[in-house]
Amino acid sequence: MWGFSPAYDVCTGLPEWSNKNFATAVDDNEAKASAEPINILLAGPGDVRHVLATIAHRRRWEPAMKCRPVHIYVLEKAIETLARNLLLIQVALDSDAPLRQRCNTFLEIFGNARVQERTSTYIEEQAKVLMNFVYNDHGPLAGLVDISHLKNRTHDDLIDSFRSWFQSVKFDVDSLRDHRLRHYYEVRYDYRDNLIDWDYTMKLKKIESASVIHIRQYRDWRNSGVAFEFGDQVYSTPNRTMAAYTEAKKKHHGSVLCRGLWTDIIVGPYISFGVHCEKSNKFVEGLFEVHNKGTGVEQNRHNTVEVAVFNVLSYLYEIETGKMYKMEKVCTFW
Repeated sequence: MWGFSPAYDVCTGLPEWSNKNFATAVDDNEAKASAEPINILLAGPGDVRHVLATIAHRRRWEPAMKCRPVHIYVLEKAIETLARNLLLIQVALDSDAPLRQRCNTFLEIFGNARVQERTSTYIEEQAKVLMNFVYNDHGPLAGLVDISHLKNRTHDDLIDSFRSWFQSVKFDVDSLRDHRLRHYYEVRYDYRDNLIDWDYTMKLKKIESASVIHIRQYRDWRNSGVAFEFGDQVYSTPNRTMAAYTEAKKKHHGSVLCRGLWTDIIVGPYISFGVHCEKSNKFVEGLFEVHNKGTGVEQNRHNTVEVAVFNVLSYLYEIETGKMYKMEKVCTFW
């Protein structure tokens, strides 16, 4: 339910696009530019990172592209992933919540197996809004998201997914996650911290800029499922948006659908937003500052959660204001 590549403005590959700063005046050619839509297909992205990045950077495009409508088609195999995508877009565009609170809530829903109780209540409220959107095409996403291409059966499946997010629906995320971990580690379960350190050092850390993912954060997520923590908040309620069905085999029954926690338990949700960002000035570059270089005990001054907060905050700010978010001083995003 998350991707394994950093967020990317997918329109940067078009020939009309060029990497320039915001224009201060409207170009004379803008009125003459083609109104032909830009059609983009995202096949199995796993989340909405590319959608957010593309929408946020839209005002940076050249005049020849600015007036062209953009149609982003998202193809997901799992209906639960599609439902989560709709929820995350709605959270990102929820103007009733302050920008920073919206950013934290987005990441909490995005990457945590357990969320705050108030976040669980918020998810249920948004689920009801999304149900109204599917039924009546009313709500914040009306006019922005078109689900007319989906079959009626898929509409019904979306409604079922939204209903499963209600707090009255039982979802024992801790037991389900522990069951998957025990199946993965098998006899190595009691030595899982050693295996986590191996995966971190020999695999994850070799990804570009992934050293900003601190070993303690990665280990905590592998063991608990909580990736993004803010302050002294308590994450005690299951994140029902991570519940999904998958095909399984039952004795004497053949293939059946089994509901459980089928998200990634190895790599983590940090790659999508937490290992890369647009380094617009020296303060942003400071997010990747490394102490004790070349000594064998290098350590990043900041961590992946701070990078993720900066990225999501940047996207939301630019979507709202049309201006690029710039860090004016070195700070800690907590």
